[in-house]
Amino acid sequence: MVHSNGKNGKSEDKARALVTTGRVRLTYDFNGKPDGATVTNAEGFAYRVDFDLGGRPHCQCKGFEHTGWCKHLTAAYMVAGQDNKPEDEEPTDDEWIAMQEEEDRAREYILDAGLDYGDMGSAAYALGW
Repeated sequence: MVHSNGKNGKSEDKARALVTTGRVRLTYDFNGKPDGATVTNAEGFAYRVDFDLGGRPHCQCKGFEHTGWCKHLTAAYMVAGQDNKPEDEEPTDDEWIAMQEEEDRAREYILDAGLDYGDMGSAAYALGW
C-alpha cells in the first residue's frame, strides 16, 4: 500500500475546502476530547473519520483504502487543531516495546497452531524469520 501521508498539496487544498464550507463536524469521546469527525461531501454523503481506530487513524472512503490517508482525515485534523498526525511522530519507547510484544505474540500463535518450525519451506519459518 502506498501511503501519501496527506502531504499532497492537492489533497490539502481539498481538505481546506471541506473545512471552509463547514462540512466537517468533530465527534467527541466521553471526556470531551475529539475522537474523530463526520465529513460530508458535496453530494451529501457522510464519511466517518476516526483518529484512533485500533491504534491508527481511519476513514471509510476509497481514497483511504488505496493510500492509507485522505482529504477527510486531513480536514478533520485541521478542525481539531492537531498539526501532527500520528504517523508524523516517532513512536515512543513504550510504543516500540508494545509493537515488539505484538509481533512476538503473533509468532507464538503461529507456532502454537501446529506448524512445523525450522523447516525451510514452512510458513512458520518464513514468518518467524
